This record gives sequence, C-alpha cells and structure tokens, in this order.
Amino acid sequence: MTVIPSFSERRVVSEVSSGSASAAELQVAQRRDAVRILFILDRAGKRASRDAPEGCVKVIEAEMRVQAIDFWIRNPDYLAHELLDQYELGEKRQGALLNGAEAVMAGDEPELRRLGMLRYLFGAYEALDDAMATLTLHGLAILTVR
Repeated sequence: MTVIPSFSERRVVSEVSSGSASAAELQVAQRRDAVRILFILDRAGKRASRDAPEGCVKVIEAEMRVQAIDFWIRNPDYLAHELLDQYELGEKRQGALLNGAEAVMAGDEPELRRLGMLRYLFGAYEALDDAMATLTLHGLAILTVR
C-alpha cells in the first residue's frame, strides 16, 4: 500500500530528512491527523448496529465519506461552498445551512486553518493508514474491511 502524504507533510518529511525539521514535528502532524479523524468518526458516524464489532459505538461505512469530510474540515471555504450548494438545492427552508456558511466565512478559519490534500482520481485524498494506526493503538478506533 502506498501512503500519499499531504503537501505540508511531504514538506515536513523532506525537512526531516534534510535535518531542518525535527522528527517531533512529523509526530505532531501524525497525531493531529489522528485527532481529526477521531473527530470525524465521532461527529459523522452512525450508531453501531448489532453486527458491528464488539465495543463499537459509531460506524462510518465508506472511506470516501471520511475523505470528503476530512477535506471540508481542512478547507473551510469549500465547506461553506458545499453548504451553499445544499441550501440552493433544497427549498431554501433550511436556514441553518445558510447560517453555517456565513459563520464559516465570517470567521478566521478559511485563512488560519488550511491543510492541503493531494488530488487523486476524483477528488482530494490522503491515506488514513497512519491516523487509523494511531487510533487503533490507543483503542479509540478500529478499521475493518468488508
């Protein structure tokens, strides 16, 4: 399996190999990714069904869903755009979508927090292997393949 790190992480990896960044910075980046994925699992996961693994509380069935939500978290301006698209597709009764888009764009998030992702085939992609390994190690999440 090939791990495709994000642009910022590739920069950190190259700086670590050249000696200008510390291995600690790379470890912080990996843990940051794990926390972000745990947040996604908690907020976007559905209640676990009876056939879920023992001890499982929430489930996300498709990795593509995790990738999409991860992209929106890393790029709040795209999240605001998606909220506006959903608002326009609906009958404009869902004021929460419009309010959410306004809140994202009114804040500092689009300028402060932007973590790039590589474009892969049909959209942004970043391998979840390292983040899931960290979460699995600490007993916070498991990855099963069906």
